[in-house]
Amino acid sequence: MRQAALVGLAASVFFALATPALAHAFLARAEPGVGATAHGAVAALHLRFTERVEPALCQLSLTDAANQTISLGVLTAEGDGRILVAHLRAPLAAGAYRVHWRAVSVDTHITEGDYMFIVAP
Repeated sequence: MRQAALVGLAASVFFALATPALAHAFLARAEPGVGATAHGAVAALHLRFTERVEPALCQLSLTDAANQTISLGVLTAEGDGRILVAHLRAPLAAGAYRVHWRAVSVDTHITEGDYMFIVAP
């Protein structure tokens, strides 16, 4: 009986370790923040995800209140690979902005979403 229990335990551990991780990179925090009002110049967007992302496969767009696209620099990952950064070609003027993101985690799962923020005069 004890041998059967050990075999069962060993099988459970094997299958638990053999199961692939099913991680998705969800937005955990952003700067400027979701729904926030930024005071002062905004020169970059920093989006922190729950998992590491692959910047070459991610997409980020920024539009103003008139739905005009704001030019962004090349996306890079910082820190532990969970922070996606897009530097702006020029600081943002006062107004409302929408960020649309599409994140691809290092295990290729895709998530996407959007949020708005305001830059105060």
